[in-house]
Amino acid sequence: MVGAGIVAALHVGKMPAALPQLTAQFGLSLLQASTLLSVIQLATSSIGLFGGALTDRFGHVRAMVAGLCLLSLGSGLGALSQDPRALLASRVLESLGFIFTVLPGPTLLRQRIAGDRLSAWLGWWGAYMPFGMGMGLLLAAFLPGWRSAWWVACTLSALWALLVWRGVGTAAGQAGARVAAPMLANARQTLGSPGPWLLAAMFGFYAAQWMGVFGFLPTVYRDAGISPQWGGLLSAVGVIANAWGNIDAGRRAQRGVPAQGTLIGASAVMILTAWLIFAAPLQAWAAALGAGSAAGGLAFALRYLAVLVFSAVAGRIPGTLFQLSNRLAPGPQAVATTVGFMQQGAGLGQLLAPACIAWLATTTGGWGATGWLTGAWALVVMVAAWRIAGLRAPSAAR
Repeated sequence: MVGAGIVAALHVGKMPAALPQLTAQFGLSLLQASTLLSVIQLATSSIGLFGGALTDRFGHVRAMVAGLCLLSLGSGLGALSQDPRALLASRVLESLGFIFTVLPGPTLLRQRIAGDRLSAWLGWWGAYMPFGMGMGLLLAAFLPGWRSAWWVACTLSALWALLVWRGVGTAAGQAGARVAAPMLANARQTLGSPGPWLLAAMFGFYAAQWMGVFGFLPTVYRDAGISPQWGGLLSAVGVIANAWGNIDAGRRAQRGVPAQGTLIGASAVMILTAWLIFAAPLQAWAAALGAGSAAGGLAFALRYLAVLVFSAVAGRIPGTLFQLSNRLAPGPQAVATTVGFMQQGAGLGQLLAPACIAWLATTTGGWGATGWLTGAWALVVMVAAWRIAGLRAPSAAR
């Protein structure tokens, strides 16, 4: 089940590293290129809640298998595409496949894993995005041609659909269907509960910070004169570092560390490291510590170290939010609906953050103010985390 999430996230990560090849082959404009990057979040940002309710109603294993099949189909059609419109249409299919693959994960884990082990596995589940995105970045950067990465993703998705169907079986899906409420009732209960709203807000503003920092990495690499291959490798390492935080969030939950403390502490680190990444004085600090041409390299090293710390500690947030989704859903029959609402918040954050940051950088004439914007988003996460301390856990009560 965790592998299914990793395979789904691979489809997200393959596009950024392949974009230079696609731009050269198809003559893409900047608008077309940004659309190809963001369209994978189309279903997540628009139908996350409905997709979760649909998954809760008709079975979680069936939804995950169907999602993997859609990913395989979309990636295969994308590999065969001869123009940007066909490639864009294939990404819409992948977007639907992604959302239906990842929504059932926490519910299936809850059905199959008992006791304290669940917290650890939910931490591993939270790491599906950095692991998968890192794999996608490496595939697209090092395979011969972008179509090779698309065919690899197509094959892996088809194989994993078979593994989930045979390995997980339909029993868990049937069990989930037996406790399922009607879709509209699930959606209404979710929207009427404060917990899912707070989870969606935290996931959305976390995702906005993530996109703000990792959207800046290509500029860092370009300014440092790093090749696209090395840039892809460094990006992959930065993304995969996020997995540590997700896994650590599961360990912290097992030890009884309060979720609010984990969320607030991680947000504080994100504020500091994002400021170090974007702060204009950093070059001056590096120049004061280094000499001559070494100053530029030292500035890049300091920024990249801040990126790694930002990514690793930030991973505690999604890992903790998946823990809370099981506790703060309006009932066991609505966990996937709650996760869908969370994912919808994250999708909106990833869609809107690049435009906000681009506007700010253009208006201010540089990246220096970006750290203050991502810091404001981190403060929203901290306030929402403080607010959940007073909420009861309806899922746990049931």
